[in-house]
Amino acid sequence: MKQQRRLYILLSHLNHHQLQKQFNKQNGNSFIIKQNLTTGSILFNNKQQQFNTASYHSSSINLNENNLLNVRNYWQSLQQYIIDGNKDKLNETMNQFTTILTNLDKIEIPEDIANELIEIYFTKLNLEGKKRFFEIILIKFSGIPLSQIVLKKDLQKVNYFKKILEKVLLNLQNLEENEKSINNYLNSLQQLRNVLEPFYEKFLEIFIINRMRKSTNNKLSGLQFVIQLRQDLLNILKEDKNNLLLNDLNTNITRLLSSWFSPPFLECNELHWYTTTPEILEKIIFNEKVHPIGNFENLKKRLTGPNKKMFALFHSSMLDTPLVVLQVALMDHIAKDMREVFPLKEDDDKKVLVNNNNTAIFYSICSAQGGLQGIELGNYLIKKVVNILQNTMPNITQFSTLSPIPGFMKWLITKLKIEISNDNLNEVGGTENVENKFHDEKLLKESEKKLLFEIAKENNYDNHHNNPYQILLNLIENTKEPLEKLKPIMMRLVTRYIYKEKRKGKALDPVTNFHIRNGATLERINWLGDLSSRRMKESYGIMVNYKYNLDQLEQNNHEYLVSGGKMIKIGNLFEREYLDE
Repeated sequence: MKQQRRLYILLSHLNHHQLQKQFNKQNGNSFIIKQNLTTGSILFNNKQQQFNTASYHSSSINLNENNLLNVRNYWQSLQQYIIDGNKDKLNETMNQFTTILTNLDKIEIPEDIANELIEIYFTKLNLEGKKRFFEIILIKFSGIPLSQIVLKKDLQKVNYFKKILEKVLLNLQNLEENEKSINNYLNSLQQLRNVLEPFYEKFLEIFIINRMRKSTNNKLSGLQFVIQLRQDLLNILKEDKNNLLLNDLNTNITRLLSSWFSPPFLECNELHWYTTTPEILEKIIFNEKVHPIGNFENLKKRLTGPNKKMFALFHSSMLDTPLVVLQVALMDHIAKDMREVFPLKEDDDKKVLVNNNNTAIFYSICSAQGGLQGIELGNYLIKKVVNILQNTMPNITQFSTLSPIPGFMKWLITKLKIEISNDNLNEVGGTENVENKFHDEKLLKESEKKLLFEIAKENNYDNHHNNPYQILLNLIENTKEPLEKLKPIMMRLVTRYIYKEKRKGKALDPVTNFHIRNGATLERINWLGDLSSRRMKESYGIMVNYKYNLDQLEQNNHEYLVSGGKMIKIGNLFEREYLDE
């Protein structure tokens, strides 16, 4: 119901009259929405439902002129605390409003107050100020379940919540196969749902909708504000990962954004050098993290090259803001390394004519909005681009990525240091418990250890020559280019990392999990895939092809999820010699 409501409001904002008529026709007359521009309320089935900050109250509030002034002063006091952090002054001011505070939750946040809060957030707050902003949201508007109970700020609300829980349990115990009993149980569940919904979700939705129905050429849109809000929240959580209240706030804001950024609201557009606005192109340059672009000249090559295309996903109300960007190279085969995608000589890039191409290589997919982290937009964009290419270029029959392995070297270095530490403990009589807990006897085979000793001898490694783990660590940390003699060792280890290492029922490597979860096939692991300094640090220059076989996507996705990440489909080009059976 919520998603239908948002879809209709968005269509109304965009003034797509034909779409509105079709929407009403498909959903019937039972879903009728009418906006009241004076109060910001919305009519459902001719019944007015206000976006109140405490939906569990049923009585109305009568505000005289004096109380309206107090309400204004109340909000201004909260704003001032967010700015200066003077809690004593806030408490002193709050004591003056005790007569209206019990009723304040029964009215909406006034629109002008909401706009002022957003203006303050972006113009007057440093990191500490933003933390106070989140504090006010949690204490004043987070609803009953978590903040009020944990912080014990409002015993009246806590007791009300307990009564609803008791009512649900009582109706569940007395549940019988008759209409009255079932209705009682369902009604109590609905009451519980109402109080579980945080009040700040209504505040954010009101702000989003109000900004949608107004001209916002010079203002931040409501959705952009919520995205930035979550980006700041994620930055704060990096320093305070175990904060229960902030994590709950993040969960709820993520759910809110997920509903607003669902497929009906999204548009996939191809980007062009001559027609895409400079503002969008500038954002593309700034946000490209997989293969940094750097400047407009490099971007022009990626947009105008004979074998290059670029697509971006946009929200219908934010058409000047790319959400996710996918870069594509058209080739006649599945590329093994980035030098095929970006030839050193420009003439080499023109040798392969578009007419001969049958493969689309997705060499970069990058989120342009950090605040949308964890919201699955990339999967939708890839499948949308595949559909576009199939319709416009029927000669393109293969779809594959050329992807980085961002977590491999970090994982390997950690494992090597553990083995080095275990060996050192054994030399000085270390505890057996430590070794049993962390030791990985399969990390290196005996033949690989022997090879490492030979390499150490060739390179005159005097120190730690009896420790193969130390030798390997020195080699991978201190070489600018991959050593060819290390290929069998590193390829086996990276294959193990991608194919076998799991965490919480999914592949440990985030890029692997993303593509395999989408239904892609692990097609090939490529030695010398990208020799840039960044890829050397991330994966020793190794890259991966994940192939999107369109007729296998659903089955692969199902097997991967049901097996807890264990079932990863291997492609025809995969070198099985590196796979530990």
